[in-house]
Amino acid sequence: MRLVTACGWVVALIGLGALPGHADSGTGPVPGAGEMTASAPTPRPLVRVVQAAKNNQSAGGVDLTQAEVEKLFRPFVDAFKKIESEYIDKPDETKLLRAAIEAMQAAHPAPQQTPAEGYRPARSSSISLAAVYATALEILNARPSREDDAALVSVAIKAMVAALDSRSSYLDAKGFRDMQVQNQGQFGGVGLEVSLEKGLVKVVAPIEDSPAAKGDLKANDLVTRIDGQPVEGLTLNAAVERMRGPVGSMVRLSVVRGEQQPFDIVLTRAVIRMRSVRSRLEGDDIGLIRLTGFDEKTNEFLKKAISDLIAQSGLMLKGFILDLRNNTGGLFDPAISVCDAFLEKGEIVSTRGRRAAATQRHNARTGDLTGGRPLVVLIDGGTAAGAEIVAGALQDQRRATLIGERTAGIGTITTIFPLGSGNGALKLVTARMFTPSGRAIETAGISPDIEIIQRAPGEQPSTEGSEQERSRSYIPLDPKDDKVLQAAIERLRGAGGSQAQPSKSTSDSGR
Repeated sequence: MRLVTACGWVVALIGLGALPGHADSGTGPVPGAGEMTASAPTPRPLVRVVQAAKNNQSAGGVDLTQAEVEKLFRPFVDAFKKIESEYIDKPDETKLLRAAIEAMQAAHPAPQQTPAEGYRPARSSSISLAAVYATALEILNARPSREDDAALVSVAIKAMVAALDSRSSYLDAKGFRDMQVQNQGQFGGVGLEVSLEKGLVKVVAPIEDSPAAKGDLKANDLVTRIDGQPVEGLTLNAAVERMRGPVGSMVRLSVVRGEQQPFDIVLTRAVIRMRSVRSRLEGDDIGLIRLTGFDEKTNEFLKKAISDLIAQSGLMLKGFILDLRNNTGGLFDPAISVCDAFLEKGEIVSTRGRRAAATQRHNARTGDLTGGRPLVVLIDGGTAAGAEIVAGALQDQRRATLIGERTAGIGTITTIFPLGSGNGALKLVTARMFTPSGRAIETAGISPDIEIIQRAPGEQPSTEGSEQERSRSYIPLDPKDDKVLQAAIERLRGAGGSQAQPSKSTSDSGR
């Protein structure tokens, strides 16, 4: 399963009770873990650990052997070998293994011992899997219970993956199931897409018609507390976990918005049914299609939306507006299909990775579903990943005029690799994306043909080019106040829908 999503952005989910079990398919089987080839000798502390194991009978009178630890850590080895073979850049194996060792020691320090006093390989030395096994053996045989041994494996995998970058991650079994449900277009939660910024939860976008949207949460809001507990110091996943809970239960979020005084919002958790495609006629002559993400149903809903709009307007239809604002991405293949729906031919996107299989070109198939009608695409700082594929291709192929603000610049593909039943999955960055003209989407993003900066009421301009300015995304609730939308409507009605690339101009509703 390939994803194109914004860096570190997570949907705040809640438990759904019994969820469909996941199948280890779609990415091919995970190879069995063999012995790691490493030149480093067995670390010195291993002798001490094994000797301690012979004398330690605290865990029900039976200690684990190294062979049992190696079996327990099979998912870790599978994850390590997947990173070795699939990650976009050649990984620093010593750095990954050291991160796993230090995380295990930090999570389970020995009695009367700080984590720093445990086994610490020299920074200059290489590390083999034997050091991981030795550390785990020491920790597990010093504990009174065997009930949560697998939790130590999760700690090691999470730390190893975190040492790669902020976009790759480890999904435990529940997180993997939640992601699969989300990709099917339905999940439980408060309906927030969030990231972590300076230790606080930042709202990327509320999902339409969700408790968060109805509660008036807005893009760029900062959540400082969840049910009175501070989020600072938590990981993003831990913060999201605090927002989960039974459908119908309430959660109180403390919010900071710009220069305003902090305030609380109480949300009632609900089942969120994603509607990735929404459409309506503007007047009786322009078809407006809003895409909020890319899931397994997006292409089906898009085809229906185009067909319905053409049927409703008939010969009066002057063109289409494709609204990609606040679209943070999703599945890779549906994003390709969406772009294909508006193209008769030509390249859509190319991907480049360390493995040959990750380097591909994706081309449109014959058949523009709109019949070649004029097209305007709306973008902003919340347009990311898969939505940037669509915007970049339609711009390069001169199929559409882009109006709005520069996109987020999330130009990487992450691939999901299941680690076996009950062991969760890896989410690894495996490729970078390029538009048909060869532009790298990562960091640079996609610039509009007509730039219109639309600020929220009272919002002050940030430093030009700053991260905050780049991540801006504000869409007025009333379409009449939406300067970007109104500019698109005027272009289709007034210029006869010409697709000629215009010179750039700037408008700012906040000045």
